[in-house]
Order: sequence, then C-alpha cells, then structure tokens
Amino acid sequence: DVYGLVERGAIPKPDLVLHIDAGPSFFPRGLERFDCPVAGYVIDTHLKLKFLMQQAVFFDHIFVCHRDYIADLREAGFENLHWMPVGADPEIHGQIEGERIYDVGFVGSLGQSAERRRMLETIERRFSTNDIRRFYPKEQLSTIYSRSKIVFNYSINRDITMRVFEALAAGALLVSNPMANGIDDILTRGEHYVEYTDEASMLARIEYYLSHPIERERIAAAGQRAVLTRHTYGV
Repeated sequence: DVYGLVERGAIPKPDLVLHIDAGPSFFPRGLERFDCPVAGYVIDTHLKLKFLMQQAVFFDHIFVCHRDYIADLREAGFENLHWMPVGADPEIHGQIEGERIYDVGFVGSLGQSAERRRMLETIERRFSTNDIRRFYPKEQLSTIYSRSKIVFNYSINRDITMRVFEALAAGALLVSNPMANGIDDILTRGEHYVEYTDEASMLARIEYYLSHPIERERIAAAGQRAVLTRHTYGV
C-alpha cells in the first residue's frame, strides 16, 4: 500500500504521484487514497490495452506512449490524455567509440512475433550479427548498437519502440518496417532512418546500405542528431 508509506511517515506527502507502466507484475495499492493528482504513463498499449485500461481508472492524467491509442482510451471514457513517446538516455544509450563489427544488430524478444523471428533468422543466416537470442541487460544495449552498422527493427503493431531511439542514439542506421503512432512528427523516413515493407525489401535495404557506407553513415548521423537533440528523457 503506497499510501500507507505516507501514513507511516516513511515518505513525505507528495504533490504528485506518477506511476510508470511496469508490466503486469507490479501495480501499487492505495492510489485512490491520495488527495493530490495521480498520473500514469502507459507504455505497452500496443500489446495490452485492456489491461492498461484497468489500471488507468486510478489516474487523473494519463500519458500515452503510442499516440494512436489515445483514441481508444478516449472512446472508453478517459480524459486528460497526453501523448508522450519514449526516448533515449545519452548516458546509457549513447555511442561508444569503436569498430562496428556487426552488419546487423538486434536486442529484444524473438517470441513476440513469428514474422519478426523469421526475418531475424534470415538476417542471421546472411549477415554477421550479435547473438540475437541472448538476453542483454540495459547496460549492454549501447555496446551492441555501437558495434552495429545497422539495427533491425520490426514494429509489431506499428508501434514506436524504445529500440528506435536507442539504436539511433548509438549512431547505427535504423532499418524498420512501417511505423505509425506519430512517427512522422518525430523522424523523417529516408532522412533519419530507412523503411522496408517485406522480407525482400528488408534484405535489399540491408545489402544496399552495407555496400554504401557513406550514405549509411549520413542517415545514421542525422538520426542520431535528431534523437539526441529532441528525444531524450531529459528534454
């Protein structure tokens, strides 16, 4: 009971309570007992919208990671909705100088999408990659992405994941399938990242930019500038 901490004097009475989506394993009790504003940042709306709606009834203000789902929340009767996409932390995700030894890098789960798994297995057969099946702690993300010429992204429900910002912050070229949720207000396709539409175009993009390093590095650098200038957690 988080409010019980206030009652016991363990923490001072807050002016604002902010809960950040931590998945189904954790949700604090006692939020309804606070007399100050309670805000929530819902992140995985593209995967568990109904579950997050059950949590959102406790919030006076709701910050939504994926913009397209604001309409669903509004239709369900929620108010005070705000779009706030994720970003990157330069101290954690910034570029580490060194040789880019991987043609293509990827950090994430293979199990969430059969199509993503199939594409990654194709990439693994044709290009040099990091161990795409391994779990990497957040402290190693920048190492993998800084050693990758290209970072592969597969948006499951046209979402903009943390991988987008973290890969660009590390100076890699992001190659992604089509995204929505406000991507055109954040980044410009062809200027900050490269898009593919199917496996054939994905392989063609990777092969082209591996063989054209000047173009690859130019787009990667533009994407990196855009993220570090406008899309960090400190901005």
